[in-house]
Amino acid sequence: MTSSEEETTFSEEETIPQEEESTLVTEESTTEEVKGISVLLGDVNGTSKIEARDAREILRVSVGLIAIEAEKAPVADINCDGVINSNDARLALRMSVLLEETISHKYFITVENEATCKKEGNVSFYCTDCSVSGKVKIPVEPHAFTTLINISPSCTKDGYVNKVCTVCARISTSTPSKLGHNWKKTSATVATTCTRCSQQNTGWEKYAGKYYYFYEQNGKSVLAVNRIVDGFYVDIGGERVDDEVIKLAVDFVQAHSSSEDTNEKRLEDCYNYLYKQFDYKTMYGIPAVKDMAECAKHMFTNHNGNCYRYASTFAYIARVLGYDSRVILGKVRGVYGDMVNHSYTEVFVDGKWLICDASQNTAYGQYDWYLCTQENYPKINSRESTATLTVKNGEATWS
Repeated sequence: MTSSEEETTFSEEETIPQEEESTLVTEESTTEEVKGISVLLGDVNGTSKIEARDAREILRVSVGLIAIEAEKAPVADINCDGVINSNDARLALRMSVLLEETISHKYFITVENEATCKKEGNVSFYCTDCSVSGKVKIPVEPHAFTTLINISPSCTKDGYVNKVCTVCARISTSTPSKLGHNWKKTSATVATTCTRCSQQNTGWEKYAGKYYYFYEQNGKSVLAVNRIVDGFYVDIGGERVDDEVIKLAVDFVQAHSSSEDTNEKRLEDCYNYLYKQFDYKTMYGIPAVKDMAECAKHMFTNHNGNCYRYASTFAYIARVLGYDSRVILGKVRGVYGDMVNHSYTEVFVDGKWLICDASQNTAYGQYDWYLCTQENYPKINSRESTATLTVKNGEATWS
């Protein structure tokens, strides 16, 4: 610095030399953002020149935006030329911004109330540098449940779960819904079974287009065979028979005997009703074996017929009650001692074939024509052919 420069001093009221005006900020001012506040980098007193008081005000504003302990920002010129110009002010602002960006709060935190599963917690804090303070709420914590009872749901029953919170002792219960059976059908003769609990189904089941009936016996599902169930006859394989004449025979048995009686009693009751309530009617011609179904259908429908119709009708009745049956075609001694065409039923009972002659019973009720052997049959007779009723695979056939 020259001697002339050393002798030169400027007061706060003095103006800046003319040659320095090119470096000063004029009325056309600029701004910089410091924490969202625009600081004017122009003159303060409207003289179009930055004086010492202008610089001090700019620095005061900038320094006032931050808290810096043991560090004071300069309030004089930076390049020691006795004048605080715009470059000095900008540099001071840059320093203040840099310092502000590197300072963070030093918080001291106190937990006033810990959060639980019943209520919120509270935490207080304050900065040991700038005394910024406040409180924060801590959200409610989840329950800390432990399971006391856990009964899993089954196919038929809901489950039950009982829990308790180890913090607040709250009890929580739930009832998971029952699962329902997962049925699976594997064959015609085995009932549909649940793959989860092994329970077997009962009632009608369809398999391969055919129906089978299962009933409960000693806790198991049993296939019904060779019997009447639910208004239908099921054959020896358990298959439901939808044959028209078989259905007529089932209706007859259900109408004229009790399901609570034994099959022996039901067979006798049906025989008595047939010969007492159905009328004998003379009809000529010997039917072929294949015509036996039509003979029985006529009898069931019209309630009258000759010996062939009585015989075939009772063969159907015996069959749906579980007995093997057949029709014998031959001759019997008539009123005048000659042999006349005749037919009767044979039913397989207790290991032997026994005669049931309903048509003779209508005319000669004084004799026993029911379940008699060939030896004690009341009249001389001859056997010429046999027509056997077979019910298998859901169909009724004569042979």
